Amino acid sequence: MRIPRTTDEITPEWLTDALRAGGSLGDGSVASVEFERIGIGLGFTTLIARATVTYAGRSVNAPRTLVVKLPSDVPETDAATRRFGVGEREVRFFKELAPDIGVPVPESYYADSDNDNGDFVLLLEDLSNGRPGDETNVALEDVELVVKNMARLHARWWESDRLAHLDWIFSSEDPERATKSGQTYRASWAKIGNGIGSEFPAGVSEMAGRLGTHFEEVMRPLGEAPVTLIHGDCRFYNLFFRDNGQRTEVVTIDWQTPSISRGAAELAYFLIFCLSVEKRRKHEKSLLRLYLNGLKAEGVDDYSYERLVEDYRRGMFRFLVIGVNMLANVDFDNEAGRAVIDVALPRLAGLTDLDCGALIPD
Repeated sequence: MRIPRTTDEITPEWLTDALRAGGSLGDGSVASVEFERIGIGLGFTTLIARATVTYAGRSVNAPRTLVVKLPSDVPETDAATRRFGVGEREVRFFKELAPDIGVPVPESYYADSDNDNGDFVLLLEDLSNGRPGDETNVALEDVELVVKNMARLHARWWESDRLAHLDWIFSSEDPERATKSGQTYRASWAKIGNGIGSEFPAGVSEMAGRLGTHFEEVMRPLGEAPVTLIHGDCRFYNLFFRDNGQRTEVVTIDWQTPSISRGAAELAYFLIFCLSVEKRRKHEKSLLRLYLNGLKAEGVDDYSYERLVEDYRRGMFRFLVIGVNMLANVDFDNEAGRAVIDVALPRLAGLTDLDCGALIPD
């Protein structure tokens, strides 16, 4: 089947063929489809729309609404996502990993990509009947649910033999990737260190400069055993909460950047990103214990609390690296740019709270 480039190309005829190919439509056919654009604004790397579908004939199990993901219609964003294979990676995730991922993800009705030109299309379950994650009003109960869900995912893939065959997924152990990441980080810090770097929490600016000198050495252990499969961007904007009839479950979306890494790096990224400094300091230790207990409940019984804390501290650098790279490409004179500074920079205090600088060689 051809891959549509825009929602205009998703005709009733094309959608009929796609849903039949995906197994969610039998003898019936799509009579009409209407689209509502969603996910517009900063941070969205793809075009996302909700489709409302009407059918002719038998369509008992066919979705009445679904979410469509296509390449971005913003040329600069589209070029970047094609260069990094974002669409192809998410298509492969839903085809190859989603059925056995171990945690709730959206149902995939159809997924296809063209590796030669970067075109892709995803038809996914509409989760609008669930509650979207809200980073402006974070409840501790939701944080705990996410940490438990994260532990289940990590435990399922903990040191799995299958990881070695996922060569299309980012790996923190990849020397070439580590070198490129170090080069990017050093260039970003050189751009902002003498400017916005002065607004970092006390002690973090000095730490950020030292990290550049020893980047590969500090970050390399995150790719060494024990490693697992991580989502890569676990934050509330990529989560939905819904009642499955027995309990509230966490559904994770946007599988564009799954990675192979130590699980504690994802835990650190989530907690420092989604909790205020005060909330993190108050609940951090209990959430680390919750994560560790979750691993043990799923069979990971050779990972100590002390090892977790060290990996968690090293994982804090991942938030610093992402923050520095983002700040190097942000316009500080607009509202969005100032929001990054006002919200993200204070949370870097976690690096000094946990004495992460001690992990950087002298």
